[in-house]
Amino acid sequence: MGLIVIYFLAAFAGLMAAIGDGCLKIWIDQGHKFDASGLYQLAGGVIFWNISLAIFVRMMLYGSFAQSVMLFIVSNYVFALLISQFWFGETLSTVQWGGIVLALLAIVLMELG
Repeated sequence: MGLIVIYFLAAFAGLMAAIGDGCLKIWIDQGHKFDASGLYQLAGGVIFWNISLAIFVRMMLYGSFAQSVMLFIVSNYVFALLISQFWFGETLSTVQWGGIVLALLAIVLMELG
Protein backbone atom coordinates (compact mmCIF):
# COMPACT_ATOMS: atom_id res chain seq x y z
CA MET A 1 0.00 0.00 0.00
CA GLY A 2 2.79 2.42 0.88
CA LEU A 3 4.48 2.04 -2.50
CA ILE A 4 1.31 2.90 -4.40
CA VAL A 5 0.79 5.96 -2.22
CA ILE A 6 4.34 7.23 -2.77
CA TYR A 7 4.04 6.79 -6.57
CA PHE A 8 0.71 8.62 -6.61
CA LEU A 9 2.06 11.45 -4.45
CA ALA A 10 5.22 11.68 -6.57
CA ALA A 11 3.17 11.93 -9.76
CA PHE A 12 0.85 14.55 -8.29
CA ALA A 13 3.71 16.59 -6.80
CA GLY A 14 5.60 16.41 -10.10
CA LEU A 15 2.53 17.54 -12.02
CA MET A 16 1.96 20.51 -9.70
CA ALA A 17 5.62 21.54 -9.97
CA ALA A 18 5.57 21.23 -13.77
CA ILE A 19 2.44 23.40 -14.00
CA GLY A 20 4.21 25.94 -11.78
CA ASP A 21 7.23 25.78 -14.08
CA GLY A 22 4.95 26.36 -17.08
CA CYS A 23 3.32 29.39 -15.44
CA LEU A 24 6.74 30.88 -14.73
CA LYS A 25 7.89 30.22 -18.31
CA ILE A 26 4.87 32.14 -19.60
CA TRP A 27 5.66 34.98 -17.17
CA ILE A 28 9.27 35.08 -18.38
CA ASP A 29 8.29 34.85 -22.07
CA GLN A 30 5.89 37.78 -21.61
CA GLY A 31 8.73 39.98 -20.35
CA HIS A 32 8.44 39.15 -16.62
CA LYS A 33 6.36 42.23 -15.97
CA PHE A 34 4.66 43.06 -12.72
CA ASP A 35 1.36 44.17 -14.27
CA ALA A 36 -1.94 42.36 -13.62
CA SER A 37 -1.36 39.63 -16.23
CA GLY A 38 2.26 39.11 -15.21
CA LEU A 39 1.45 38.89 -11.53
CA TYR A 40 -1.22 36.31 -12.31
CA GLN A 41 1.35 34.05 -14.01
CA LEU A 42 3.99 34.66 -11.33
CA ALA A 43 1.50 33.93 -8.54
CA GLY A 44 0.33 30.81 -10.37
CA GLY A 45 3.88 29.51 -10.54
CA VAL A 46 4.53 30.17 -6.86
CA ILE A 47 1.19 28.67 -5.78
CA PHE A 48 1.69 25.49 -7.80
CA TRP A 49 5.26 25.15 -6.49
CA ASN A 50 4.01 25.46 -2.92
CA ILE A 51 1.32 22.84 -3.52
CA SER A 52 4.05 20.60 -4.91
CA LEU A 53 6.23 21.21 -1.86
CA ALA A 54 3.40 20.32 0.52
CA ILE A 55 2.76 17.06 -1.36
CA PHE A 56 6.49 16.27 -1.42
CA VAL A 57 6.74 16.72 2.35
CA ARG A 58 3.79 14.36 2.78
CA MET A 59 5.45 11.90 0.42
CA MET A 60 8.45 11.54 2.71
CA LEU A 61 6.17 9.99 5.35
CA TYR A 62 5.74 6.95 3.08
CA GLY A 63 9.21 6.49 1.61
CA SER A 64 12.86 7.09 2.22
CA PHE A 65 14.38 10.49 1.57
CA ALA A 66 16.35 9.30 -1.47
CA GLN A 67 13.36 7.50 -2.96
CA SER A 68 11.07 10.48 -2.41
CA VAL A 69 13.50 12.95 -3.98
CA MET A 70 14.27 10.75 -6.97
CA LEU A 71 10.63 9.94 -7.73
CA PHE A 72 9.62 13.58 -7.38
CA ILE A 73 12.40 14.78 -9.70
CA VAL A 74 11.61 12.18 -12.36
CA SER A 75 7.88 12.86 -12.13
CA ASN A 76 8.47 16.60 -12.44
CA TYR A 77 10.78 16.01 -15.39
CA VAL A 78 8.28 13.79 -17.24
CA PHE A 79 5.42 16.26 -16.77
CA ALA A 80 7.67 19.20 -17.70
CA LEU A 81 8.67 17.31 -20.84
CA LEU A 82 5.01 16.78 -21.77
CA ILE A 83 4.19 20.43 -21.10
CA SER A 84 7.15 21.60 -23.18
CA GLN A 85 6.10 19.36 -26.07
CA PHE A 86 2.35 19.98 -26.08
CA TRP A 87 1.90 23.39 -24.43
CA PHE A 88 4.97 25.25 -25.72
CA GLY A 89 5.62 23.24 -28.90
CA GLU A 90 9.30 22.64 -28.07
CA THR A 91 11.22 19.70 -29.53
CA LEU A 92 14.09 17.55 -28.26
CA SER A 93 17.08 16.15 -30.10
CA THR A 94 17.85 12.44 -30.35
CA VAL A 95 20.60 12.80 -27.74
CA GLN A 96 18.17 14.48 -25.34
CA TRP A 97 15.67 11.65 -25.82
CA GLY A 98 18.49 9.20 -25.11
CA GLY A 99 19.20 11.01 -21.85
CA ILE A 100 15.55 10.75 -20.87
CA VAL A 101 15.56 7.00 -21.52
CA LEU A 102 18.73 6.59 -19.44
CA ALA A 103 17.25 8.64 -16.59
CA LEU A 104 14.11 6.54 -16.54
CA LEU A 105 16.19 3.35 -16.66
CA ALA A 106 18.16 4.62 -13.65
CA ILE A 107 14.92 5.05 -11.71
CA VAL A 108 13.77 1.55 -12.58
CA LEU A 109 17.11 0.13 -11.44
CA MET A 110 16.94 2.09 -8.18
CA GLU A 111 13.43 0.84 -7.48
CA LEU A 112 14.41 -2.77 -8.21
CA GLY A 113 17.44 -2.56 -5.89
